[in-house]
Amino acid sequence: MNPKNPKTRLQYTIKNIVYSFVGYAVITVLSFISRKLFLLEIGLVYQGVNSAFSDVLVLLSLAEMGFTSAIIASLYKPIAQNDVEKIRSLLALCKKIYHALAVVMALGGLAITPFIYQLVNDTTLPYLQFYFLLFVGNSVVSYLFSYKQCLFFVNQKNYISTVVKSFSQSVQMLLQIAVILFTHNFTLYIIVQGLCTLLNNFIISYMANKEHPYLRSKAAIQPLQAEEKQFLFRNVKAFGLTKIGSTIVQGTDNIIITAFLGFVTTGLYSNYYMITNTIKMFVTMVFNAANGSIGNINHTETEETRYNVFWNVFLFNGWLSMFCSVSLLVLLNPFISLMFGQQYLLSLPVVAIVVANFYLVCIANTASTYIGTFGLYWHQRYRALFEVPINLVVSLLLVKPLGVFGVFLGTFVSFVCTVFWWEPHILFKHGFARPAAPYFKKLGLYTLATVGLYLVTEFYAGLVPGAGYANFVGQVLVCLVVPNLLFVALFWRTQQMRNLWGIVKGVARKVLRRK
Repeated sequence: MNPKNPKTRLQYTIKNIVYSFVGYAVITVLSFISRKLFLLEIGLVYQGVNSAFSDVLVLLSLAEMGFTSAIIASLYKPIAQNDVEKIRSLLALCKKIYHALAVVMALGGLAITPFIYQLVNDTTLPYLQFYFLLFVGNSVVSYLFSYKQCLFFVNQKNYISTVVKSFSQSVQMLLQIAVILFTHNFTLYIIVQGLCTLLNNFIISYMANKEHPYLRSKAAIQPLQAEEKQFLFRNVKAFGLTKIGSTIVQGTDNIIITAFLGFVTTGLYSNYYMITNTIKMFVTMVFNAANGSIGNINHTETEETRYNVFWNVFLFNGWLSMFCSVSLLVLLNPFISLMFGQQYLLSLPVVAIVVANFYLVCIANTASTYIGTFGLYWHQRYRALFEVPINLVVSLLLVKPLGVFGVFLGTFVSFVCTVFWWEPHILFKHGFARPAAPYFKKLGLYTLATVGLYLVTEFYAGLVPGAGYANFVGQVLVCLVVPNLLFVALFWRTQQMRNLWGIVKGVARKVLRRK
């Protein structure tokens, strides 16, 4: 592969997106079936347990401190230069850190276990400590044999790890569905997840060794030079602080809801979280598919090329964020009602603030991706010192008077006051060495367009006749057509939209030639 060939980079990006989309679609369908059966056969309370314990472990994962992201940022250059020795040295360090993290996760989980009943607002459920230990075990095994996966990410071959992950998660979902139907056993349900995580990591390790034979070399691994380690751990510390902020903000929502409002409320929100997180993971998957190509561009192309490509990516990000947010706001409650029943619905204001938080995270993907590929983590190391206190203070002050809405409003306020402007400022100052004003202007345009297109789409979706599944399908079609056509019309005259249209036409020609 010629790393500087734009066509090759585009081909890898499209391949990554297609594989990711298909794999994620399969997993999403299976996960909805599993969720429906879980609620019917095991119950809403245990769904709340599942969500709350998952968030506690998200906080424990802070021990990772962003090491993986720092390693990935350090791998772009040696992979572009085919520096095998540097790659082996970085991966050897990554392996040591991952094994240490597994130990830290195990010890942290053991330390928290005696206090589990104090962390939740329900002391009547039996075996909570045992269930939590199983969750801890699942987290520990996720760090075993998985460190080689970053090679596929940086090499623009994320589709390989996507296939493996889709396979292992499909096996997991099918086994969990069988457990729900034939045993109704929550313990087995959790154990299946850990075993399938191990299966995924074994296959990833095998495929990485096959794709990169030098990983099996017995030759001595050269240690990283002092300045290289200093640069790496500087980024680890910086990204770790940033990750602490974002993880606490995202991970404490369910914990606060559980502590103040109980497992049942957490279980209600968990359905919305599953759907919004599924879409969020899809958006992240698209950016992960392009991440290797963006990193390659940022380390091999001219400054002007990097800057122009950024605006193309940002328009695509704005379009994708708009479409997903509008569709979620229109379709979330109708979908929950059809899938689980009206008793599982949250109020429209709560849904609106959940989707607003979703939009903020999605529209920030472009700046976050570029900060990662440029390795600019150090410049935003103090962000968490503001993000975390704002979120906790606002959420805790508002949870009693406003309930669930107040918790998510705290998340919204903390994001707007920090990440929303901080990351673009860092990127344009230290990555592009240009003013950030054009970014905020376009961000405002994309956000206004999103609000306006939601109102139009909601109006037309309300005109769809009938009820039940037929009405829902009609609303889905409205969401697919109306906001996308209007967004293209609004931004058609921009150079970025013309560039995207050129890419679409080029891909279409290749597909037609193959047929």
